[in-house]
Amino acid sequence: MSAAAPQGPGHLFLVKADLLKIRCDAWLLPSDDVGSVASPWHQSVGLDRPGRIKGLVFTEDSPVVVWEGSGMSEQDPLIFIGEVGTPRDQPPETVDWVEHLAGVARSFIELAAAESRRRRPGQRPRLAMPLIGTRKAGLKDLVGDLLGPLIDSIEDAVRVTGADVVLCVVEDLHWSSVQYARQLRGIRTDWLLSPEMESTALDLKSRLQSKSLVLFLGAGVSAEAGLPEWEALLQAIGRTMGLTDELLEGLRALDQRDAAKWLERRYEGEKKLSQLVADELKSDRFGLTHAVLASMTVQAAVTTNFDSLFEQACTLPGEASTAPIRLPYESAEGDRPWLLKLHGDLDEDDLVFTRSDYLGADRNRAALFGIVQAMLVTRHLLFVGYSLKDEDFHRLFDEIETALHGKERTHLGTVLVIDKPLWAELWEGSLDVVSVGEDDPTSNARTLQVLLDRVNHLAADWSRFLLDRRYENILTDSEKRLSEHLSGTSQLLDALPEDSPVRGAVEKLLSEIGLRGNESDAN
Repeated sequence: MSAAAPQGPGHLFLVKADLLKIRCDAWLLPSDDVGSVASPWHQSVGLDRPGRIKGLVFTEDSPVVVWEGSGMSEQDPLIFIGEVGTPRDQPPETVDWVEHLAGVARSFIELAAAESRRRRPGQRPRLAMPLIGTRKAGLKDLVGDLLGPLIDSIEDAVRVTGADVVLCVVEDLHWSSVQYARQLRGIRTDWLLSPEMESTALDLKSRLQSKSLVLFLGAGVSAEAGLPEWEALLQAIGRTMGLTDELLEGLRALDQRDAAKWLERRYEGEKKLSQLVADELKSDRFGLTHAVLASMTVQAAVTTNFDSLFEQACTLPGEASTAPIRLPYESAEGDRPWLLKLHGDLDEDDLVFTRSDYLGADRNRAALFGIVQAMLVTRHLLFVGYSLKDEDFHRLFDEIETALHGKERTHLGTVLVIDKPLWAELWEGSLDVVSVGEDDPTSNARTLQVLLDRVNHLAADWSRFLLDRRYENILTDSEKRLSEHLSGTSQLLDALPEDSPVRGAVEKLLSEIGLRGNESDAN
């Protein structure tokens, strides 16, 4: 008997992420009317260089087709190819590109949702797509005409199909303008959050905008991306080693740190175990939770995870510098964000995994724990996918309490959980533990993602595109008048010396609100 299909409308998620690396059921690849595919999409359909896909045919009724070479395994997403480029046999002005592109988005969502449900009955489809029509053809110079109808079309389709759509952007101007469109152009997003969760979103928004928020990622974040959590990881390693069912059951009865130590002693020592751990945790696709957290662009983050999926989610196409600095393996220099790998990294072979590893962590990683303690006192930590059961964390908190001599220490952080654990009461007065629901864990994990998407929406800078002429038709009449006035002031700067600090400050301000907005080739 198949599982019941998730009920209710889907949701449109907006993330700054590499579309080619996010975990999904299907994604939309943009093409022109004869099936020519540009970089970086071409490699996904087996082309050595940008060019035409042989045999690909679009019709007026079918502007979206599935690529037959995709979805060869259950882990591979389906690739749908959409006709979004300017037809070669007619000028762009003869085509209603807004209506056409909105139809491409709608067709993709309907077709991909149906096929995804056929492949995975009982699962809500997760579809990913770029911001089509904003690159080298279509409406790249008039994005403001496109955004409202396009996002409206996507919102309508997710409500009807129940599919979740992840819209991946790279350029800051697109991030800002799409968030603006969701809020101010009559496009209604069904956030479906409780009053407590909405209050939490507003609080986190304020902390994100004030740059006081620090992320703390636990195993639950990577579990959403398909990686095993601790007990499942130990069982997988045990099966790889050929353990009998009886031994696997005995392994499950041990403390997980002792189980790891038992495996290490029985099978050729630490090197063997660490390699098996690495084999089980290798993945080239990050999850939606990684993507929405990476989109927050905080200055600092901490994780107890060994994998590199969060780092991958932070790395945008053509922007290697967006990857966070990994502490303690790289030097924290400049303004780049950093990620503290508290329990080690797969590529460094220094995992805190067994009982002896944990016992030695006080000595070997004291400086790293000290960084976490400092952030607990001076910043606000957002815990996601972390259960607060780690003894190291309890020790850190106890030391903070001792150092503060019993003084009030409320709101040191926010913990988002997908259930209602009894341990939440132990942290009253120190941490705000927010449960996102009482339903099944899969549904609650999705609600958590919607909450994080809401935080990003509320915290987004909606002014980044204000002076960029490509976006002017998304503005209200009052905003257009303001934009014209501010654009005119740039001419006055020519009367000031180039080394004038006033000129530099005003030019920076105008640039930050889109006067010299640059186009990206990533969408």
